[in-house]
Amino acid sequence: MDDYADQLNSNRLYDNSFDYIYDVPPEFQDCPKEYRPETDYQYLTCDVPYGEDKCELLKELHLVKDFRTYFLAVIPLILSIITSLLNIAFVILAIYVLDRRKVGR
Repeated sequence: MDDYADQLNSNRLYDNSFDYIYDVPPEFQDCPKEYRPETDYQYLTCDVPYGEDKCELLKELHLVKDFRTYFLAVIPLILSIITSLLNIAFVILAIYVLDRRKVGR
């Protein structure tokens, strides 16, 4: 299987990050790029409402999980670092102002 099209036709996809070939289950044959074998195997038995596409639902699920990772982990970390820096600046400013008051009296 030298050609990417041959890989898709045979329901096998090469994953560069792990350097192995895995089988795409029949439920997700239409979207082998969206299927993540490490986590998506648990969704094979899920009931899909009538008229819904499994590939679209899987794509939306990955989008929400990626958003959750950044929104609930990275952004609060950045905000806490900014808050800590502002607190340090406030302490330095307060020490400076109090020191000037002592000298002024």
